[in-house]
Amino acid sequence: MELFNFDICEFADNVAILEVDRELEFSPLKNGPNEGLSDSPETCRQDLSRVCKLYIKQAGGRFTNENDNGKPAIEQPLCEISPLLSYAGEGLEELVKDKEFTLPLLLQ
Repeated sequence: MELFNFDICEFADNVAILEVDRELEFSPLKNGPNEGLSDSPETCRQDLSRVCKLYIKQAGGRFTNENDNGKPAIEQPLCEISPLLSYAGEGLEELVKDKEFTLPLLLQ
């Protein structure tokens, strides 16, 4: 049931390929939840959280408790920015600059 990106080309009228920064744009989901494997819903959530924290820091915000709980990365408190607020960090500066945030965090 798994397809690779080149397997779907025969079903498309036009094909376009984008080269993106993997750390910012791609987190594969291949395994089920709670299996302790990479490429799972848990690792996808952590990847999204990491990118959201990066966007907040780039906009001038900071975190009071980032990675200070001694838990493995997979169990770190999450950060999420609603895509209705910002898709790729744009427009966050006026909301987060010089402010401190505590994780878990949902900006919406």
